[in-house]
Amino acid sequence: MRTREPNKIIAQDIEAIVLGKVQWDQFKNVSILITGADGFLASYLVKVLLDASMEFNLDLKIYAVVRSAIKSNRIKHLDGSKGLVLYEHDMSNPLPSNFPITDWIIHAASKASPKFYGSDPIGTFKPNSVGTLNLLEHAVINHSSKFLFISSGEVYGEVDPGVTIDETAFGRLDTMKIRSSYGESKRMGELLTAIWADQYNICGLVVRPFHTYGPGLYLDDGRVFSDFVSNVVNREPIVLNSDGKAKRPFCYISDAILGLLTILTSGSSGNAYNLGNPAGNISILDLAMMLSRLVDANQVEVIRNHGENDGYLKSPIMQQDISIEKLRKLGWKPYITLQEGFRRMIMSYL
Repeated sequence: MRTREPNKIIAQDIEAIVLGKVQWDQFKNVSILITGADGFLASYLVKVLLDASMEFNLDLKIYAVVRSAIKSNRIKHLDGSKGLVLYEHDMSNPLPSNFPITDWIIHAASKASPKFYGSDPIGTFKPNSVGTLNLLEHAVINHSSKFLFISSGEVYGEVDPGVTIDETAFGRLDTMKIRSSYGESKRMGELLTAIWADQYNICGLVVRPFHTYGPGLYLDDGRVFSDFVSNVVNREPIVLNSDGKAKRPFCYISDAILGLLTILTSGSSGNAYNLGNPAGNISILDLAMMLSRLVDANQVEVIRNHGENDGYLKSPIMQQDISIEKLRKLGWKPYITLQEGFRRMIMSYL
């Protein structure tokens, strides 16, 4: 299979996705707009769609919306690829008159790293709220048939202990906390998608990813597992700035992209779907310990600092026990184990 991806491990992931269980016939001659196209999830998606288009002669047209084509480090090497157009626009701003018109829209533009929730809460809030509103109005006016909003597991807030999080199990989000700029704006984006799907004849879909990881994440991303991987890659001690008791379900990127594609092809309009790997549920302390000895016998030291990072707004969520049965019923399931996924992620930087 042909690919322009220079990173060997990412290229392997892309090939596995393209040759995986995807209804590629639905993509034939389709034009797709993807916002936030240089982001972690969206950039993988762009690469997969380009390779699938070549592999299966789909003749896809992909409009990749980025804030800056020059700074789009994950996909700028793809500029000039058949079927790809890079389009510069900040989704916090109104859409220009020449904004691309496409059959499908995938809205992934969002500041997903916790380091931005405190430093730029307005910039965190706007793409998920007014950006979603602008895109939905654009979709209706120009007769786009499908709209997928990339939301987040953060919409559930603080769920009571012992509650399994299915798509109806909402907890608390404090609207007066700056950190809620992310979770509340994702909730608003979901609501906008639902009511536009209801009032206008458009297929509106929502996906709620939980803690996706893998090659291509920037090691200064600000998420705790990125910090840990950076420590391992650089043979530095892993420093825990908490007690490490919080648990998170981690899902490898290739599984997540296959889930997105399953929702896009088989999801029901007006519905949201959890996307994660319950088998990857692990405490932050246990994750640090696992990563410290994952690559070789020379174990990286784990230091429990119990402090706080400057500018980092800690999540109040201690545990997320998720249900993915709704997405499983569409024919998807995760395959990559924590050990395999994080080993692939680490090796991609070495």
